[in-house]
Amino acid sequence: MLTQMIQHQLDLGFALKPNCLLTRRPLVFLSPARSLFFYKNPWGWIIHILFEHGYKIDLFQLPFQNIQQQKIRLNKNAAELSKKHLFMDSVTYENLKDEFSEIQMSTITVISTDPISNSNYFVFKPQDSKFSVTYWLHQKWCALQGLKTPNYNEMLSRCSESTWYQLLDHCVHLAEIDYQDDELI
Repeated sequence: MLTQMIQHQLDLGFALKPNCLLTRRPLVFLSPARSLFFYKNPWGWIIHILFEHGYKIDLFQLPFQNIQQQKIRLNKNAAELSKKHLFMDSVTYENLKDEFSEIQMSTITVISTDPISNSNYFVFKPQDSKFSVTYWLHQKWCALQGLKTPNYNEMLSRCSESTWYQLLDHCVHLAEIDYQDDELI
């Protein structure tokens, strides 16, 4: 199934980019709020394609919808998340930004369609405008629960080829940071 999904993405033109620089530290994707409508792999095929490029990938599952439990889990796992490249959507970042001060020597990439004022973090802006009925239902369900959800584009589930290559270039930039700073190893 996974191989078929990756092959389908490659058939659409998302070819593997040769000779890309790899990070020394893993890329860790933090899961956003989930619901019955948006549950399984919140980052879609993007993490599988990055894995196929040779990157070490981890998916850090935060508790389902409880922000307090998410904060507790992040604080308990701060040492585990140190010295890694963290990726998250803008809502997860806003909900947990105080807890990130406990995570040492990590880069933080916020995938956001809107600018974020804190310049200490990378902000990766997707260039797409896609729509998903299931994600729309997920947003409505979360709104009933009083939870904010990110824009669908921030999940990179159906990103364009230009956004994909922009993300891959960002990962190469993270690798350059790894090789310039020996303390991060």
